[in-house]
Amino acid sequence: MTHAQDVATARPEHTLLARVRALLPGLVLCLAAAGASYGVSLLLPGVSPLIIAIVLGVLLANVVRLPAAASDGIDFSAKKLLRAGIVFLGLQLVLTDILELGAPMLVVIVCIVAGGLFGTVLLGKLLRVPSGLSLLIACGFSICGAAAVAGAAGVTDPDDEAEEDTITAVASW
Repeated sequence: MTHAQDVATARPEHTLLARVRALLPGLVLCLAAAGASYGVSLLLPGVSPLIIAIVLGVLLANVVRLPAAASDGIDFSAKKLLRAGIVFLGLQLVLTDILELGAPMLVVIVCIVAGGLFGTVLLGKLLRVPSGLSLLIACGFSICGAAAVAGAAGVTDPDDEAEEDTITAVASW
């Protein structure tokens, strides 16, 4: 019997334990990177921990060979935890705070965001940029950068078939 067949026929608690063991090295690595990014941001006021984490990730991925055992946890962190974090970040924005801005300001905000989205998508069509990529870039520029790109990628490409588009969109802003 192969390892895959063993896992497939294993009891659910063994499968869960195997999954946790597969994710753990990458989760620990991502947690360490998040902690380092936050620590550096305390030393550099005004620099977002997210920006520091992205730069750190780019450097590590291109300079250091990450262990293969960490890949499952890194993928899980990038695809599931990051998207959950974006949702929780959005939940911090209280509806009453938005309404306190007043109708005229809300109209201005909606027009600016919609104009940025539609303008970037139209420019992407004119430049023959793939539609998925131009939509991700539009979300990044019109809403809030990398967090918007990651959130939009989760909706427009839930199976990560165009992961390169997401990476390109994050790198472009």
